[in-house]
Amino acid sequence: MARGHLGTLSIAAAVAVAMLGPAPAGAATDAPATWAKVPEAERQVLAPLAGEWESFEPERRARWIALARRYPSLPPAQQERIQSRVRAWAALTPQQRADAREKYRRLRDLPEDKRRELLAKWFEYEHLPQEHKDQLRTAPPTPPGAAGSR
Repeated sequence: MARGHLGTLSIAAAVAVAMLGPAPAGAATDAPATWAKVPEAERQVLAPLAGEWESFEPERRARWIALARRYPSLPPAQQERIQSRVRAWAALTPQQRADAREKYRRLRDLPEDKRRELLAKWFEYEHLPQEHKDQLRTAPPTPPGAAGSR
């Protein structure tokens, strides 16, 4: 995967975390099959996905609906972040989405200590100045296990 997609896929991975978690019990049967049947409040949150809603499998629609239902109770900053991530997800190609889902599955299957270590590294990265993040994105990958590896 090209380094230039790091930011896009990290956003997608964040959305995937919300989307690939367990759907609420019975939610697959609650998710409208057509966009027209999605309640207006959820349509506003999920608007970037309107054109492809019918192509989603029922479980995926249920996860999106669950996210949209939680949306009104979230703080404004989190609502903005969700809107940004939904737009970013909608802009991904099918291959980029598949890559993000696969990344999520690999992360989910890591041992707890490795997940915590990776989360700490991600938190550290998120707090870097933008210029440093840009340098890291364009730098050649560091081989695993090499000194100073990320």
